[in-house]
Amino acid sequence: MNYENKYILEKKKLLLKWLKRKIKEGYYLFINIDEMQELIKKLVSWYEFKYPEREIEVTKIAIDEKFKNVKKLNEDMNFLQLLYRLNSKELKLINCEYRANYWSKREIQIDDRKIVNLGTNIFLSISRSDVDKYDITTWKDKTPFITISADALTGELINTYELAEFTDEKNITLEQLHQTLKDNDQLHLNFSQLTECIKNHNIDKKLRVLILQLTALEILLSKNTTISNGYIRAKKFVDEFNNNLNLKINTKEIDEIIDNFFFENNKFKKKNQKNPNKKIITIPIKKLN
Repeated sequence: MNYENKYILEKKKLLLKWLKRKIKEGYYLFINIDEMQELIKKLVSWYEFKYPEREIEVTKIAIDEKFKNVKKLNEDMNFLQLLYRLNSKELKLINCEYRANYWSKREIQIDDRKIVNLGTNIFLSISRSDVDKYDITTWKDKTPFITISADALTGELINTYELAEFTDEKNITLEQLHQTLKDNDQLHLNFSQLTECIKNHNIDKKLRVLILQLTALEILLSKNTTISNGYIRAKKFVDEFNNNLNLKINTKEIDEIIDNFFFENNKFKKKNQKNPNKKIITIPIKKLN
């Protein structure tokens, strides 16, 4: 089987066609193809270093005694440490935060004392089509614009007091607010910024999964390893991203590739059984943890 270029973005015509169509429909792509390919390369290198050959070796090759005590780097090279080593665009794609034209940083505290992190707030504007923003006499008890702020990571609204006339919910997400506004045409609101934000976010999430699936492919088929070792490393990669980002990336494609590999390997073995002196190389696969 020939799997060359299965993980090269420039060769993925369906992916490029999908991106082109989404951009034409209004999607704002913040990272280009070369930058996404570099992200894949960076992730592959991280996992090849984190799980070296001699730690996951599954071939029947004698291992040098000095490598039997190789130190496992799982705790040191954890998921957070990986994120620290990504640039801003790479991190934005991996985290898939909600995006808007206006944003700010905020301190995340524990018990109003200890600052544990910096979070990001995004700001979106909702305008009233039944109020003339240039004529203050028409405002009465209404303002022409409503500014909403939300946590960029979770999409949860931070201040909801301005939305009391639209919803009674206190803990509400951008998606829930968007659905509420869609269901109430009589409100006469223009919430196009909110619509664009959610649309970009949903496409970002799909793009993230596609990039991570291609990363798993490159880890599997890397020239720096055997396909059996690459499979173990790729499964660990998928498990860690699923667990840390609450994703459901499937391994169907890499499972099919490894199955085909062993199928072809076994066919080759049977074909040469008539010559018992001929050396057949088989690569047994270790049961995953």
